[in-house]
Parts: sequence; structure tokens; C-alpha cells
Amino acid sequence: MRIQPKHAVLLVAIFALAAFSCKTILINQVVKGYAKKAGESFAGFEVEDTSGNKIMLDTTAGSVLYIGYWAVWCGPCIGEMPDHNKMAQKLEGKDVTFVNVCLGTPDEKAKWRQLVREKQLRGLNYFVDRGEPRVLWAGNEGLPAHLLVGPGGKVLGSGLAPDEGGWVAYALLRAREGYTVKQSFKAYAKDGVKIDDMKKSDPDRYFTLLHFDLDSTSAARLEAQGY
Repeated sequence: MRIQPKHAVLLVAIFALAAFSCKTILINQVVKGYAKKAGESFAGFEVEDTSGNKIMLDTTAGSVLYIGYWAVWCGPCIGEMPDHNKMAQKLEGKDVTFVNVCLGTPDEKAKWRQLVREKQLRGLNYFVDRGEPRVLWAGNEGLPAHLLVGPGGKVLGSGLAPDEGGWVAYALLRAREGYTVKQSFKAYAKDGVKIDDMKKSDPDRYFTLLHFDLDSTSAARLEAQGY
């Protein structure tokens, strides 16, 4: 059967609309995922540091907490550690505390300490029994799991992994002002802002573009121009 030109145009339009709809649905699903846990209060719990000291993990320090839950047997958890280290280094001194919580059993502690040393895992490293009830709610959808907690102890969202690019760093910076992950995602997605205007209007996005989303040549050019 031969397709008439007018029918071909109609088919193209239908496929384009379908693709746009699928993309919209996917974005909405992503945003919905990031919004999970938002608004809940972070319940502190007892953890063990690498020296064997027991302390309470809470938000009394007033810093934004970016908590990553992992396990020694979790390949994806270990695989994202280089991106984690890069982000932690870039955001040093920005009032964002990186907290790495390993869920496991007592016989896995030696392996946990070994991995922390080998991967030079930046941030605060803690171990907790995976049976701790106040921990399970954060990692009950699989590992690795990530949680963003604001300075006041309010959960701002979950699911944002360090290997997702500069927008995650942007979300961590905006969390200092109480922005939820969903709000940061939408703010970062806005287009049409010139890089020179962005330095004044949205310094957090400018910072993440410069340090995370641009290639080394572009970043060096911007720095040479004084941005």
C-alpha cells in the first residue's frame, strides 16, 4: 500500500507527539522518584565509625546531609564511589556533609573498613546493622540509596545519585536554602540563561556547570575569561 503525502505528514506528527508524550511521562516519573520521602523528619540512629566508636547520626550540626546507603556486596554502590569522591571534593567547604552509611552484619565490618581505605571514600563513614528499623525505611528500595536532609532535619528528597551529573551538586547546594530535590530539578532544567548572567542570577547553577557539566576545555576557557 502506498502512503499518500498528506498521510505521511500525519503519521510523522503522530509519532512526534507520541515521542514527546513518552518523554514527558519519563521526566514526570523521574521527578516523582526524587520527591519520595520529602517532608518527612529525619530520625537519627546510632552508627559506628571506623574506629569502633558509637555515635548518633542526626542533624544537630546544622549542615545539609547527603546520605548514601551502601553495602560491601553491592557492585553499583562501589562503582559510584569515584563520582561521589569527585563531588565531595568539589563541594568541600560548602556546608554540605557527605555521610556514607554501610548497612551490614558484624562479620562484614572488616571488609567495610578495607573498602573505605582502598576507595579513599570521602565524607563521614559509618557502619550500622542492617536490621536497625530506623535505617530500613531509607534503603528499602534497593542499594545504593541516597537521601538529602536539610539543616533543620527535614528530608528534602531521595534517589539522587552522584553519577547523575552537575544537577545533583546543584540540588545539594540549594538544599542549604531548604529547596526540595524536586524544586531543584525543575530550577536546574530551565533553559535560556546566559552563562555570564547566571553567575549573578543563579551562582549555584553556574558553579555546577563550571565544575561538573562542562568539558575541561570549556571550563578552562570560562575560567580564563574570569567567570
